Amino acid sequence: MYFHPSARSKVSELPVTAWVEWAPEGGWEVFDQSQELVEAIWQGLTEEAGQWHYMNITAQSSVWESCIDGSAIVMWHESGGVQRLMELKVSAGAASNHMVPVVSAFRLVPSPEAPAEHA
Repeated sequence: MYFHPSARSKVSELPVTAWVEWAPEGGWEVFDQSQELVEAIWQGLTEEAGQWHYMNITAQSSVWESCIDGSAIVMWHESGGVQRLMELKVSAGAASNHMVPVVSAFRLVPSPEAPAEHA
């Protein structure tokens, strides 16, 4: 996240953002609904209303950052024609609120390999 130079001294006062890594119960290797999951995540996310900012940092990543609180939805997927998710991390705030129905619909669980800390 970018901070204006005048605000940088305040960065250390910001709360630590909690991240949760989500995964299907059987793992990403056997999950066959990646495309549907990605579509469900993207539903309702747009830059037009000024509430979300999209970033495509690498060819294998997608990041939606909330303009309201800086929380984010971060997706990593295999390269190639089919969008196969390999990792999904969500930080607390508007991003995690957006993900509540998605997590429930696709029966995602917190990944045991990644503790709920900051990314």
